Amino acid sequence: IRIMAEKYGTVATVEAERATKSVVVSFEDSEGSQAAKLAAENLGKTILGGTAVVARVQQETSASDESTCHILLKNALSEEDLEDEDCLEESLADLRELAGSYGTVVSVDLVEESTVKIVFQGTSTIAQAAATGFRGMVMGGVELEAAIPDSALVDSEMADGTMENQAKKEESKEPEKLFSGDKLIGDSWAECKRVPKIPNSSNRRPYATMVEDETAKPLIIEMLGELMRLQKRAVEEDKNTKTKRRLVMGLREVAKGIRTRKMKMVCMANNLDEYGAIDAKLQEILDLAYQEDVPVFFELSKRGLGKAIGKTIKVAVIGIQNAEGA
Repeated sequence: IRIMAEKYGTVATVEAERATKSVVVSFEDSEGSQAAKLAAENLGKTILGGTAVVARVQQETSASDESTCHILLKNALSEEDLEDEDCLEESLADLRELAGSYGTVVSVDLVEESTVKIVFQGTSTIAQAAATGFRGMVMGGVELEAAIPDSALVDSEMADGTMENQAKKEESKEPEKLFSGDKLIGDSWAECKRVPKIPNSSNRRPYATMVEDETAKPLIIEMLGELMRLQKRAVEEDKNTKTKRRLVMGLREVAKGIRTRKMKMVCMANNLDEYGAIDAKLQEILDLAYQEDVPVFFELSKRGLGKAIGKTIKVAVIGIQNAEGA
């Protein structure tokens, strides 16, 4: 890991954190920030021991730096997060991104089961604003609890003012245009892609009706893995195999496939985020599938669908166009 990291800057230390099964790489002060960003960006694309590396920048502060403050978030992680290291790292990264809207984040760490400690650079004013913002936020159907332990709390009106100004800034921003290749994505589909990145509950949602057969789930996992393998092989042999795709991913692609009557079967995650735009498209796919008599299975979570096709990301829905050979 030291040798890999030295491609991006002068490495000061490389230390293993056994509790979190992670490695901390520190760079020399003169080039630390830039080197860390480059290293995180590139090392996060590598595979070590058959496992995808998850890399993030963790800024450090010295005694001469500005003071720090922190908050504790309870109910921030689901059972799926705690059982899967990839899922845990992704959820912690999502929390870091959310926390970044309140100030400079020094670290985001799991301190005990389902409780996360977020350290900010700055005074307790930042912690108060962050706690106010996180408190009561619903993630995966569970309401967050946010606390500021052992800190002097600032006046609540000051924190409320900070949050109000932040909200006004967010409202004044026009949504960014999204493209698929060189084609502009329609507003309704783009809204699905703008869903806030928040940890999702591992609980199955009411729309997901499971098959009463224990063999269904392992068969679906095996089928998806084999179809992905065959599709990758076909692409390697012939780059122009778009018309021969065996499966497609994403709400928009699957809906389009059902409309054009190319879809033979749909596998939808049973724990999609509870969000207006996504719920609308979810229902649209279910209605289309019912009209076209396309079977829909809900045996896997978003993480489970991703793993079934060999990906480290979460996948909302997979549509199968050609199941021959699987």
